[in-house]
Amino acid sequence: MNLLQRRAGARGVRWLLSTVGVLAALGVVSPAQGSVTIGHVLGTGAPAQLSCFPTCTLRQASLAPEDGVSTEGLTSPTNGVVTHVGINVVADNQSGNLTIRLRVLRGRTGVASSAPTTLVDADGIQNFATSMPIAVGDGIGLDTLPVAPPVSIGIVRGTAALNSMIELFTPPLLDGGPEQSPQASTGGVLDMNAVIEPTNTFTFGKVAPTKSKGTTTVSVTVPNAGKLVVGGEGVKRVSKSALAPGVVKLEIGATGKNLRTLKKRKKVTVAAKVTFTPTGGAPKAASKNVPLQKR
Repeated sequence: MNLLQRRAGARGVRWLLSTVGVLAALGVVSPAQGSVTIGHVLGTGAPAQLSCFPTCTLRQASLAPEDGVSTEGLTSPTNGVVTHVGINVVADNQSGNLTIRLRVLRGRTGVASSAPTTLVDADGIQNFATSMPIAVGDGIGLDTLPVAPPVSIGIVRGTAALNSMIELFTPPLLDGGPEQSPQASTGGVLDMNAVIEPTNTFTFGKVAPTKSKGTTTVSVTVPNAGKLVVGGEGVKRVSKSALAPGVVKLEIGATGKNLRTLKKRKKVTVAAKVTFTPTGGAPKAASKNVPLQKR
């Protein structure tokens, strides 16, 4: 039963979504420790068929909860790197192996692209390692790179309500290019998701001593929301939350032998170890020698 068949423009864009099967087994890209997953819960919904020619970009414009949205949603909640993309294929819906290009999209424009890769005409989840930068609010998509029609792609899902929406752009969206209007759209789901490793690299900035307290405030610039912890031998343990990317001020103080030295000599330098853990990500630590003074 055809749910939608639509043609757009003189370039020969062909857009077809048809229900052809039953619910497949649930599957996801295996997230690494310290990562978040966005996109579709693979295998959710009835398998359907999509056809696109010539070369085009496919973008998931909306993804309804009832159509199987991943825990973190359709767009990235963090600044980071896409390390893996998972795509679930139903071979009965695909016309042979297909060359594709994985994409990071910011609304209706491109951000980053992978090298061309092959989507094999075989049932099951296919995982692709990649390294594409992604920012908060960015989503994922793909380009189809067929050499000749007809090209059927077995990576689409649908529900009776069709509350999720896929958009098609031809020619493909350009990385860093202007926003484009879609040539066609249809209810359905691209059966793909992405594993994102949140960026955890931080930098030290301004140092401001408070002699009356014998402490020093160190400014730290973080790339994501998360948690900062200060420690180290003879350094007062402090933890502070970063609610968003930006500058967080940490007050560094002395304990134990370093505190006794500070009280006696009125100055001491401590080796502060700062650990930043972005929300959903892996921790990263760096040390800084911090001078303390006391009146």
